[in-house]
Amino acid sequence: MRTEKITINLSSAEVAQIDFLVAKGLYVNRADCIRLSIREKVESHKANFDEFLQVADSNSETTANLGFFGIATTSKFDLETYANTGKKLVVKGVGVFNVPKDVTVQLLAATLADFKVYGKIVASEEIKEFLKVKFEN
Repeated sequence: MRTEKITINLSSAEVAQIDFLVAKGLYVNRADCIRLSIREKVESHKANFDEFLQVADSNSETTANLGFFGIATTSKFDLETYANTGKKLVVKGVGVFNVPKDVTVQLLAATLADFKVYGKIVASEEIKEFLKVKFEN
């Protein structure tokens, strides 16, 4: 999995506590301790993620829902199918959402009913700007 670098500020006492845990062999290094601690804390809020994604579980004749936790991709073929059948797509996710290069802003505009992604959107700058303006991501 690809990682991103972040910067955090900790007190000297917090750093000393982490160093103690590393010295005791409980963690390989500071980064390992912090990463695992964050992972455990995020997992403790799983109900919040489930509630957010639950909206994406209900399908109707006019709406298709794509709810994801991790990585998701939509294709030009899928979007054209929605457009041809009159269905609108609702995308809600936490993670990385990929929009292939062959998908146009016009196609997204014709098919997306709602879009909210917490994380990263991998798409052309034009598509990212459209999603930002239309759905305030």
